[in-house]
Amino acid sequence: MALTDITPVLSHSVPEVVARERADVCAPAAQSPADGLAWSLAHLPRLHAEARENHHAMAFLQSSPHAALILMGSGAAVLAGGWGSLRTDFTWSLLVLAGIVGMVRNFIRGFAFSLPRIALEDAAGELRAILVFCGVAWGSGVFLVLPPAVPVLLAAAFALLPGLALGMVLKDRKGTICFTLSAAVMTAGAAQFLSWPHARLTTLVVLALATATVLAVRRPRY
Repeated sequence: MALTDITPVLSHSVPEVVARERADVCAPAAQSPADGLAWSLAHLPRLHAEARENHHAMAFLQSSPHAALILMGSGAAVLAGGWGSLRTDFTWSLLVLAGIVGMVRNFIRGFAFSLPRIALEDAAGELRAILVFCGVAWGSGVFLVLPPAVPVLLAAAFALLPGLALGMVLKDRKGTICFTLSAAVMTAGAAQFLSWPHARLTTLVVLALATATVLAVRRPRY
């Protein structure tokens, strides 16, 4: 458990974890004032790093409702194109909605409660896994809702614009990779599998822009 972690988890039931945490906390008390000061100074970088990671995880989780709204709005814009049938539109909507529900549930468990149900780092890891699912669900739209012959610009916009918007909101490179690369790989694979016009160009453009999107995400300084 991190020194700065205040989230209630079940690690207090493990004797080894309790002994290690008590040793960390009680170590300065068993030393002279000079040694205690040295111990505190030696642990400052670790405390600072843990506080920074906790702050980033909290900001990441806090932004997930905005990410859910982005997916909802982007999905509505795609469906407004009217390229798919009622059945395929409904199927794709259910897939995307399942990812959105997972994000909201993760936000409630990891952030919205006054006493979160899971640790921050666990909730952040779960959110990244949900973003992988969201990227695959979004990318399945190339088979379900886009027209049979997709132009290069439409394919690139479909695969990358939601990921770019999510990266600007989440400000987490790992999370952006989880969604953007999943959607981009699905789109590039569809271009080859469905033999789109300019399939090779579409694949190169989508993968190159996905890489640029991921690299453009910068983690805030805390």
